[in-house]
Amino acid sequence: YDQALSLAARFLALAPWEEEAHRLLMLLLARSGQRSAALAQYDACRRLLQEEVGVEPAAETVAIYKRILAMAATAPRHNLLAQPTPFVGRAEELGQIAKLLHDPTCRLLTLMGPGGIGKTRLAFEVAAQIAADKILHFLHGVYFVPLAAVTSADLLAATIADALQLSFYGAADPKTHLVNHLRDTKSFPANSEM
Repeated sequence: YDQALSLAARFLALAPWEEEAHRLLMLLLARSGQRSAALAQYDACRRLLQEEVGVEPAAETVAIYKRILAMAATAPRHNLLAQPTPFVGRAEELGQIAKLLHDPTCRLLTLMGPGGIGKTRLAFEVAAQIAADKILHFLHGVYFVPLAAVTSADLLAATIADALQLSFYGAADPKTHLVNHLRDTKSFPANSEM
């Protein structure tokens, strides 16, 4: 993050009126745990745009600001159960899984192996480490969704919604509500992935 922050600051110094540079710096500051600085960057962007160009920040910039503000006000959420025993070993696997989860090109990660080798415990340990991470790679939290009792694909959306503690109202089916919620709460725009 230090190198990315340095490059973003240089980009902003070259083009201070370039709102995309302000957004990039806001995102990098938020990702590196400097949420107050990210919020201050928004204020600097807003003032500069108003004074120099006479416009307000774009909706995309305001949306990023609101998400950072919301994340600054609350700790990351999770539904992870405390594990009764300490986690021992498997440092290499923990590192590999964490690396894949932080890779924006990794869209799905599946742990496979015979029953009883500790896949679930390993997943819980990685999730707990991510939930405790102050850098907040997953700004909206980390959730465990137990699927063992799901007997039909029709129940999948409702099961995920229950794990996320979501309540849906209206005529739309749970899948539509869930997809809309996830789309609305995705961390940041695709071209500015966190």
